[in-house]
Parts: sequence; C-alpha cells; structure tokens
Amino acid sequence: MGMNILDVFDAHKGIIALAGAGGKKSTMYRLASAHSGRIAVTSTVHTPRFRQRMNVVEVVSDEKELLERITAAADSSYRIAYAQTGVKAARLRGVSPEIVQTIHEQLGFDATFVKADGARLRWLKSPNHNKPALPRGTTVLISILSVRAIGKLLTDELAHHAPDVANAMKIELGEKITAAHLARLMSSHHEVLDNAGDIKLIPVLNMVENKEDLKLARLAAEQALERSSQFSQVVLASMIRDDPVLEVIGSDGARP
Repeated sequence: MGMNILDVFDAHKGIIALAGAGGKKSTMYRLASAHSGRIAVTSTVHTPRFRQRMNVVEVVSDEKELLERITAAADSSYRIAYAQTGVKAARLRGVSPEIVQTIHEQLGFDATFVKADGARLRWLKSPNHNKPALPRGTTVLISILSVRAIGKLLTDELAHHAPDVANAMKIELGEKITAAHLARLMSSHHEVLDNAGDIKLIPVLNMVENKEDLKLARLAAEQALERSSQFSQVVLASMIRDDPVLEVIGSDGARP
C-alpha cells in the first residue's frame, strides 16, 4: 500500500493551490478524490469542465451569484466544484482569488483545491511567468513539472512560454534539457512566493513511469534541494497509477 497522498501534500485542511505543467488537474483530482471531508474544487484561471467521476456537485454561474448558489448546494452536498460560466461550453472561467478565499472561509470547507494557472497541456512552465493567481490564505502551493522533459529539446511544443522556461533554466531554446536544468526550474519560485504569506511549497516531478524516469527524477530532486531553501521535499509521482506517490525526496533522503 502506498503513501497517503493527503499526508504527503499536507492537504487535509486549507487552500491548496496547484501550478506548473505536466499534471495539475490530475493531481488536483487525486487529492480531491482522496479527501473524505467537506471540500471544494475550483480554478482561478480558465479551465475545462470538471470531471464527473469526482462525485461532486458542480456549481457554474457568474461570480456575483456564486456564493449564494454554492451555499444552497452545500445544503445537500459537502463536495462542491465551482467556476464561472465560460464563453465555450467545454471551458469555464476562473474565479477571482478573493472570492475563492471568501467562499472557503464562509462555507467552512476543510480543504479547497485550486488550479491556479494554465499550461495548455505542456510539460513545463516557468513559475515566474504571470504569477499563479493564488488566493490569500493559500496554505500549500504544489508546483508540477514532468520528468519526461529530461532529454527532450526545449521548444514551444514542450514548454508553455518556452522563452521564460529557458531563462529560468539558463539555457537556450532548442537545447537539450538535463536533470540539472529541471532542478533550476524547480528552484525558481522566488517571485511567486515573495509577499505571498506563509505558503508551503512542494515541487512534484510527475510522469515517472519507469526505472530510468525514477533515476532521473531522483537526480533532479536532489539537485533542486541543494539549490533552494524554499522547500524541504520533492515528490516523485505518476498520477495515473493506483498509488501515485512513488517517493518523497527530502533532506533526510528518499522515503519510498
């Protein structure tokens, strides 16, 4: 039996935001599905419609009506997914960070899981480009990267806003990505966390599917921990597995 995903991400209580690229929605849905308490799922940016298999009541309306409608829905369900009506049927508009905080506090959710930026299905994104839209009071920021980017060329197809990723990694566009480059990207959250309050940052190397991926992920995680004091652990994961958390790399070594 694997590790408890809520324990790993300190996600039992509070506002838990997810940013980066390579598995934000998958990670958010795994956390929400694992939680047995009173939860909300939302987004502060444009997002696809919510997955129905999460067993939530979906509330979609203009922002000025959200609090009232969520309050009514919460009478019959303790699991709510909410967003604003989108221009396209398949996409929803994000909710302002201030409203997310208000809804979380006034309705007494144990945990609110927030998709806080977009990456257009890429594998990498610089955390300092258009800072994640974090609600005030966010307790945990989960930053996602794909280990499968190692060995690939840095291109627009691989990375969202590739020039910003190149700048964070200190490489050129078209250059091959190494574990050291991924470590630099993990360690580049300074602008995001400045003046953001007391937020626990947890980087995640997702898409670890085989032994070679695991070896490279460990190397990148160890180098990132050496480079930065902003986080004390890196999670190695495959969010498509039954037990998604493979290892937690920290200052005291790996925890399988």
